[in-house]
Amino acid sequence: MGSICGYNHSGSTFVNCYYLITGTEKGNYGVGMTQQQFASGEVCYALNAGNGGSVVWKQTCGTGLPGFGGKTVYRAQTYKNDGSTVFAYTNDSNKKVVTYTAPAPYTSPAYASSGESTGDNSDGHTHVYKEPEWNWKKYESAKATLTCQDCGEEFILKASVKKEVTEPTCTEDGETVYKATVEKDGITFKDKRVVEKERTGHDDPLTKMNGNSDPNAEQTCAGPIYTETFYMCTACKKCFKDEKGKHELTTADSGFKPALKQHTYDLSKQPAWDHPSTENIATAIFSCTKCTAKTAVAATVKSKITQDATCVEDGKRTYTSNVRFKGTTYPGPTWEEKIPAIGHNFKLDPKTLEYKCSRCKVIEPVGNNPAPPSTTKDIPDSAPKDETLTIDETLPGDEDPSLPPGA
Repeated sequence: MGSICGYNHSGSTFVNCYYLITGTEKGNYGVGMTQQQFASGEVCYALNAGNGGSVVWKQTCGTGLPGFGGKTVYRAQTYKNDGSTVFAYTNDSNKKVVTYTAPAPYTSPAYASSGESTGDNSDGHTHVYKEPEWNWKKYESAKATLTCQDCGEEFILKASVKKEVTEPTCTEDGETVYKATVEKDGITFKDKRVVEKERTGHDDPLTKMNGNSDPNAEQTCAGPIYTETFYMCTACKKCFKDEKGKHELTTADSGFKPALKQHTYDLSKQPAWDHPSTENIATAIFSCTKCTAKTAVAATVKSKITQDATCVEDGKRTYTSNVRFKGTTYPGPTWEEKIPAIGHNFKLDPKTLEYKCSRCKVIEPVGNNPAPPSTTKDIPDSAPKDETLTIDETLPGDEDPSLPPGA
């Protein structure tokens, strides 16, 4: 209906009262201020000055509105190039503070549209915006139309949209909130749209939970246990005395005992071992003492040659394993692997003309000796091509026998 009040019947005087100018006020009691004046800290400073200088109102300059918590607002004086005075509002107490003068009541000037798309135009006019008109498209995008309340110039800005989702539960509605934000001349404008999601309701029918007949039953790792029989909604885990879900039970009434968060192991006992005979690996199997869960841990495997292979005898490689679990080391299985014999490496001894193994020095049996290398001399080119020498003959100039005795 108005600004500070709808109608001033008694003709009372309004002191230290400020309102946001929107152009729709019917009873302009108090002092009208623009959005920039609210955001800059000017209104906050005016409220404190009109309160006898007692700093009650506080605000971070440039954002938000005056409140009872935050930073103190100070007023500083600067000068333009033409010598005129400009007042600025700041949270910095080190800037020069000038004497406060109460703002005069607002009078709307008759400015023509500048055609500019910035906050300040050539004739010194500063745009003062009304609350924007929002145009949403399927909640995924939005645009804000800002209109200067003095000159009527419009600015259409694309908004930044964020989505916040609250999923519904069995008993509470959910919602998806789309928040749009635009900024113009240092002022932030916001809008939102809310899409509600209806509560899902409890399971129909509820699940019957047969309680453990032993009230002293111990907790397990496999899952929670109950000592009473009741009905449960599997979605929200709420318990009810009746299958229609009218009488809700507390956790204590259902005899609920939660599952253990961790498995329990008897670390004094050796684990079971899995060792495939065809592979050089081993795995330790630890069993929980409270449930059927098993934990497999790969073992550390080391190998060492414990018997070297020879020419005729196999060697041996020995494997050992162990595993460390929860600070305790457990020895694992030990197994062996055959290293095949490497076989002889016979070479001809030029002195004895016998074949000996270069590793074990054994002499190859005579019957197994390969044919000795040829000892026939090359026939000179001058000798007749069809000439054949007997075993005891020599060539001219070669008086020594061609073969050693007994060869």
